[in-house]
Amino acid sequence: MGVYYISRGSQDKSVTVSITLPWQLQRPCKQVLTNTRLVQINSTLGKVPIEYVQDKLTELGPTMACVTMHSQINAEVTMETILPCCVHVRLKDTSTEPPMHVLTMHQHMPNVHWTSVSLIPTHDIVWAANSTMLPKLGCPHRALPSALAPGSEITLPVIPMHVADVPTFPMFMNYIYTKRVDILFVHLMSDVAPNVVVQTAPHAIVAYAKQLTTMCSVATILAQVQFVHGIYKNAIVFGVYDAGLWATLDLTWEILLHMLAFVTGVRLDGMESVHDMAEDDIKSPLLLTE
Repeated sequence: MGVYYISRGSQDKSVTVSITLPWQLQRPCKQVLTNTRLVQINSTLGKVPIEYVQDKLTELGPTMACVTMHSQINAEVTMETILPCCVHVRLKDTSTEPPMHVLTMHQHMPNVHWTSVSLIPTHDIVWAANSTMLPKLGCPHRALPSALAPGSEITLPVIPMHVADVPTFPMFMNYIYTKRVDILFVHLMSDVAPNVVVQTAPHAIVAYAKQLTTMCSVATILAQVQFVHGIYKNAIVFGVYDAGLWATLDLTWEILLHMLAFVTGVRLDGMESVHDMAEDDIKSPLLLTE
């Protein structure tokens, strides 16, 4: 564990806050995904290896993510006291299969005493191929039209979903769709390193972290720590064990801890690397070596 002492104050007073962070993000016990959920969605996938389905979804993922991103739901729905069981979704992009469900998630806003509601269209097959903890979403209430064009409107079931960290969920979902570790890493480091170029040799990570401390404040680093931890919590809740995801989280976490160590003067003795990367992690296109 690393303990960091952050001073906050004004001209009149200064307050020191102690923040304790783990040296590494604990990984969940790896659970083997099966095609049981996939068969419930598409009965023809019964004898198809789940690895093949995952690979094909990775190819289609960017297009599917674009379709969900451009699906529109009337904002007034989120203002209702009781959300309906179904909502109308207008499709601006019909280049691939439309979403099949709408996930609803609530975020309590303590400072303003109200709850923010997010409605996110999604494809059930993407989650079934990646999440070991996702509850059964059920079948859409109505069959979709055989032909869809931009501007078409479909009716999708609303599924309440427990999300550990709502603000980071869109980025988390984008990764589940696209498996783009490079894009994920850029977002995880966006505020502290606008131009991300990093090597993963331990001494290179330390040197890189030291260089970045001249570009950002403690508050900025802590904000990125919170964002990375939010992605981590969502991965735990959804039971996602993906080599690229965990390698990216580990690398980012290590860089941020070293940055905090430099700006606060706390030494990380013996911390050469917070995580020994496995062979499947090293295959990630993000992880460059000297």
